[in-house]
Amino acid sequence: MSDKSLPETYYDLASIAIDEKGVHPQIAVLRKDDDGLEIMALDMGAEEIVHFLARRLAIGNVKELVFGLDRSTRPGQGTEFADVLTVQHWDGVQWHPSVINYQHEPRIVRPYDTNNTFWNDALRRESQYLDRAGGRMKGRIA
Repeated sequence: MSDKSLPETYYDLASIAIDEKGVHPQIAVLRKDDDGLEIMALDMGAEEIVHFLARRLAIGNVKELVFGLDRSTRPGQGTEFADVLTVQHWDGVQWHPSVINYQHEPRIVRPYDTNNTFWNDALRRESQYLDRAGGRMKGRIA
């Protein structure tokens, strides 16, 4: 078992995956109740990823989850580059939003930014959906 935290593991995987098209497929890393890891390559759109992960949380056996969505940015969003990974970390109790500013050429991958007001607000709204959707699905998934 690695001594790295789940956010560190996600960061390492995402950093390696960045190419000229960004990060595709998207990546999620999940720690199960028995401390086993699931590493997921999610070849689907953002809405499908969020729905899939809400369903996965509702199934249970999830101690912790980190996933990111590769997004393009606009001026005024507090990002450094045209591309950003918006990252959600669920620690088993609550969601922690952050972003990873990056560019492919020349290759720059910044550390987690937990202070981006624009994206943190957007990610908090998305995490509320994850909580509601996961709660609605709990007990109804075989």
